[in-house]
Amino acid sequence: MAFVEDVDVYPMMQELLGCLCDEIARSELPAPCRCEVKPGAAYALDFGPTESSKGNGQAWVRLVAAGATFPGDVGDQQAPILLTTRCNAPAAYELEIGISRCITLGTTVNQRYIPPTAEAEAADVRLQIADMAAMKRAVLCCLKDKLGDDVEIGLGIYQPIDIQGGVGGGTWQVFVRRS
Repeated sequence: MAFVEDVDVYPMMQELLGCLCDEIARSELPAPCRCEVKPGAAYALDFGPTESSKGNGQAWVRLVAAGATFPGDVGDQQAPILLTTRCNAPAAYELEIGISRCITLGTTVNQRYIPPTAEAEAADVRLQIADMAAMKRAVLCCLKDKLGDDVEIGLGIYQPIDIQGGVGGGTWQVFVRRS
């Protein structure tokens, strides 16, 4: 099936993904099972290591929103709609990068819960913060070089992911637009 492909945000997403996957390797972090672009409004946390794969968790880039404004353009005012007569009017995009990994859980022995050790929890936190720093470097140290000077990049807020089924991690919001 042939179609007209996007030439604005999808290439930016691919470059950001390359920066993210490369930075994970460069930082000598455990390799995720998957490093890919994700469709949709949410991500699934059910990807972890299997017997046939060597890796831990997943890393992704996802489109969150597209519109006429960039953070700081309108302050506290309502965001304007895109009114133009130009077919190729610039748009701003909100992307998400994330890394999720297996988290140490407690165990149950004879119907008694035994929490993870402080050392195991500290190791999980150290890895989560190292992932957070790698994601930040992927945006601030790599993406601008890949996309060039005609693209504005804004790094939003890092948010930890609620632990679900023994998987946790975090996401950064990334804002991009052509100048």
